[in-house]
Amino acid sequence: MLGGNAGTLASLGEIGLATQDHMAARLGMASRPVSAQYPDAAEPLRSWRKLMERQDFRDLIAMRAVWPTADFVDPYTIFNIKGNHYRLLTIVHYRYKRVYIKAFLTHAAYDRWTTAHRQGQTS
Repeated sequence: MLGGNAGTLASLGEIGLATQDHMAARLGMASRPVSAQYPDAAEPLRSWRKLMERQDFRDLIAMRAVWPTADFVDPYTIFNIKGNHYRLLTIVHYRYKRVYIKAFLTHAAYDRWTTAHRQGQTS
């Protein structure tokens, strides 16, 4: 269940489109590849991608059966990557089997994003 808007598919290195029968992700980030900027996150992101491609999640409950720490902050589903080090902000469309990746943030950057989001300053 991996999908996105403006940006490049290279933004998260090897995260790309899955087969039609499973979830597919598109990336919405136009920055240098995450694996170059955060090399310690490369393997956890590959693992996340592979697991998303093999699953067919129907809802957040099913998602949390695989990722218990997945959190929903309307409209985003947020995944912990590499334990508590990074956050992957996504928008999941279960009906269409798509995950749109909004951002990849360090824990500190996520805390700042959360504060701004609560104040209505993020999109």
